[in-house]
Amino acid sequence: MNKYQEIYVLRKTDKAKAYEMAVSYHDESPGDKYISVAYAWTLYDRVKDKLATNARYEDVSMYINTYLDLDIERPSMVHSQFLYLFEKLNSDCLFHLWKIMSRYDNFEEKDWEPYEWQGKMSYGIAHRMTLLWARSLASRGPIEPAYDILDAIETAFRKGKYKVELNLIYVDLLLRVRRNEEAEAFWIPFMREKVENYKDWITLAEIYECKREYEKAMSCYCKALTFPVEEKYLSKTRSLFGQLLHRLGKFDEAKTEIIKSKEIRDSNQRIYQTSFVYNENYKWFKKANEKADNISFYHENAVLAEKMVYAMSENS
Repeated sequence: MNKYQEIYVLRKTDKAKAYEMAVSYHDESPGDKYISVAYAWTLYDRVKDKLATNARYEDVSMYINTYLDLDIERPSMVHSQFLYLFEKLNSDCLFHLWKIMSRYDNFEEKDWEPYEWQGKMSYGIAHRMTLLWARSLASRGPIEPAYDILDAIETAFRKGKYKVELNLIYVDLLLRVRRNEEAEAFWIPFMREKVENYKDWITLAEIYECKREYEKAMSCYCKALTFPVEEKYLSKTRSLFGQLLHRLGKFDEAKTEIIKSKEIRDSNQRIYQTSFVYNENYKWFKKANEKADNISFYHENAVLAEKMVYAMSENS
């Protein structure tokens, strides 16, 4: 019996001893591909067993790092099984998913397939990990791994099963890597496939701001603010919109939005903190006339945004 086969046989009866055997055999023959794969399975066993006892990432990081340093083919069956463990570890703040996922080709074809669990259909592990991976990058991750996750998201789109949240993150990542035209070309048709809402138009406004097409961005903000949304959720939007209006020289409307943003922030200070850029010390702010609201301004200026989206739909 070959050494790697010994490891597999022992795993069936004593996983701890199989791990010790694998460590020994791998130390003797670190270049043996078969032993390395068998060793990977024992590392999987160690992590799985410890997570079953509510271990944290720091308790299993040694095994994960050893596994990732192994010279074995990925994706693979053992890597697919490690993905389930990575999913469990994702909530641990010490575990940086993007650092692991961006280093490898992570998914086999079968990883994308949905499956039934307890009478309900579940997305395949590849879909679930793509969403977690994208979230971890969209909020705070560095730019370089964004190219890897964009490829994974595009694969998820081709598979045809994905969540709306993944669309939003996809656009955010496209903007972060300055693929602004692609973001616009993707987002507008997607808006047409569903019941449009406030967030859809805010996202389109962000796209046009990145493209420095500020009149279009302003119109999209206006369209967004025609939708009924609780004021407590609008502090950031009003602050950003006020800054855009100031850039466009619409000082009365800018002051109106900024004051409303500050009022929301002050009344919900513990929960809804947003940056407040302008105040009464600025000359333009002193001279500008606050309005009761900008509602009529929204409706007048939402027309351009509507024409852009609906015209694209008619021409497609």
